[in-house]
Amino acid sequence: MFKTLKAVLRDANRRTAQFFYGSWPWGMAVAFVCLAALLTILGHQVMFGLGPLLDPILTIFFGFLLVFLSAALFDLILTLLTAPPRRLVVVFAGAAALIVGTLSAIHAALWQAVVFAAGFLMLQLVFGGAAKHLWLSRHKLLPLLLFLAVLAVNAGFVFWLAYPGPEGEPFPQWQMRAEPMEDVADPGQKGPYSTAGFTYGSGVTDRYREFASGASYITDPVDASRFLPKLSGWRQRLRALYWGFDQTSFPVNGRVWYPEGQGPFPLVLMVHGNHAMERDSSAGYDYLGEFLASRGYIFVSVDQNFLNGSWSGSIGRENDARAWMLLKHLQQWQAWTNSEEHRLADKVDMDNLALIGHSRGGEAAATAAAFNRLPYYPDNAAESFDFGFSIDTVVAIAPSDGQYKPANMLVPLENFNYLVLQGSLDSDVHLFMGQSPYQRLQFNDNTDYAKAAVFIHGANHGQFNTQWGRRDHRLPRGFVLNTRRIMEPELQRALAQTYIGAFLDACIHGEEQYLQLFRYPGTIEESGLGVQVITQYQDASWDVIADFSEGIDLSTTTRAGGEITAEGWTQWRQKNPRETSISAVDAQLAEFRWNTPEARFRMEFAEPIIVEEPESAVLAITAADARAPQENLQPLNFTIVLENDNGETMEMLLEEAGQMPLTKNRQLAKASFIESAFAGPYEVVPQTFLFDLNPAWEHEWRAVELRFDQSPQGKVWIERIGLLRKSW
Repeated sequence: MFKTLKAVLRDANRRTAQFFYGSWPWGMAVAFVCLAALLTILGHQVMFGLGPLLDPILTIFFGFLLVFLSAALFDLILTLLTAPPRRLVVVFAGAAALIVGTLSAIHAALWQAVVFAAGFLMLQLVFGGAAKHLWLSRHKLLPLLLFLAVLAVNAGFVFWLAYPGPEGEPFPQWQMRAEPMEDVADPGQKGPYSTAGFTYGSGVTDRYREFASGASYITDPVDASRFLPKLSGWRQRLRALYWGFDQTSFPVNGRVWYPEGQGPFPLVLMVHGNHAMERDSSAGYDYLGEFLASRGYIFVSVDQNFLNGSWSGSIGRENDARAWMLLKHLQQWQAWTNSEEHRLADKVDMDNLALIGHSRGGEAAATAAAFNRLPYYPDNAAESFDFGFSIDTVVAIAPSDGQYKPANMLVPLENFNYLVLQGSLDSDVHLFMGQSPYQRLQFNDNTDYAKAAVFIHGANHGQFNTQWGRRDHRLPRGFVLNTRRIMEPELQRALAQTYIGAFLDACIHGEEQYLQLFRYPGTIEESGLGVQVITQYQDASWDVIADFSEGIDLSTTTRAGGEITAEGWTQWRQKNPRETSISAVDAQLAEFRWNTPEARFRMEFAEPIIVEEPESAVLAITAADARAPQENLQPLNFTIVLENDNGETMEMLLEEAGQMPLTKNRQLAKASFIESAFAGPYEVVPQTFLFDLNPAWEHEWRAVELRFDQSPQGKVWIERIGLLRKSW
């Protein structure tokens, strides 16, 4: 039976081959006629502008030319694939696929990856062939020249991979206003307490001894499966095999630094972001833990390595789980305060809690503060929440934003102190994403809250964690990063200590003088850290004059009943810069472009703005130079004019509150053609300018006017204008 079937199939195959071999000229003729007909039809649609006769003729000509060129190219490819030995073709194709995949990891375009792979492999074929002929042939001149040429190219390529990158343009310099921090210690110096530490953990894995047999306290694991419903399949099994547990038994692990004193001391939880799960990221904040402990805080670096990515990929959309795990740690500490067996039972101040997070951990810290006040998990009410801790302060270091979006919306934030830090040379979170939570955080319960944003020129993403380093991406993508321009790691971590320590002392201990660091960016020089920073600041005393959220009518004011007039503009519009590749500002703002000193922008109010205690208030304007780097050779300056009910005016120059920061090309990559893999070539970040008010002048403002009379041309973003108290 099988022999008969085999014979039938062989005969069918022979007849099919005969049919096609004998009929291919006829098939080709039919295809030719069909192609000519199609091109004739297209010829009446493609207009060269030569008339109804010549247009179809040209279309047919170029169409057949394209077909013949494509056929020639295809024939060449087949020749190249069939002429060399089969093993060479297989190895060449496999190596090309590997190179293309590797280049895709650094977001190279497909055509760039294919061209590079083909060129690189052809060079290596020439190199190997030249080496063979140099060894075996009697005619050595040409092989020697080829060998040396390709060797030089290979050496140059290896050097480029090891090369840290070009110096590039110098960082922009501008004058920043400074105000002294009176009667307080240097926020960057260690405090008076000696420190000690220990670890705690659930002991569910032997990967890290300090959270198992080496832990001082054993904790119960928690079931996080409702937060990770998509973690399943082979990836889940591989992770469980590596860790020894799955999402039903996540460990509660932490590294603790604490001050040796009577207490009670505020509790600060710090959580890392996404990195290789095989490397312990929680150990990277010991420098910050020891520093804060010396200043009177109990510091916990929370282990969430089991939520991080690996060679097999990341979990993805796990930031809600990261936030929930932070709150489970607080529950553990609450239980320890009621236990006489714990060494810190009577030393933890659970009424003063702060959360700090880095990268995805920064978003998780803010999300945890939101979860803390909810009765249910937003994505599944089967998971009830009963936290209600006194979380009054959140600090985010280069945070992501939007990793977790309940009901497809950004997490609403309200009523806590918030500080966000970001480096200008961050090639991971390559735009200042922390501006979004900063802007949407609302103060509405009559408590003195403050929020601040600090943009540090020269800082990267990884050096805030001692385990992550100067390259913000793992190899091979890390090879293309320009690391030469990044500041020294000791300086970057000293800045983190200074800003975080100052903010915690101001918000938790009431040392308000430390807020000068955030109100006036030049104040950082008091700590001997001479870096250029951009700061934004707002607190609960904020009284809005304009935030451009009133709609698409450019003539209306934020305050009801007012009117806006403008003249001398080449462009005046409202926009949300987050739609661009050069900014992460997530708010409506006014954009002005002018090329005449007569340009002005005037807001007249239906009801006067009354400033009852001008000596205790400041006018706050958050604005940015929106010009491209090649346009902003000098800082912009303009005049702010206040007009009262009597028609009297008070004028102030922007530069009285500090020069407007300049934008410069960041040069995150070693080569300009790779720069597009890291968003835009530069980033626009607004600065908050604070102006003292003359108490002798009658402050019943009927109008506020911006006159762009100090710079002949420019482009500026005005994000918001308002009033702040000088002090809480």
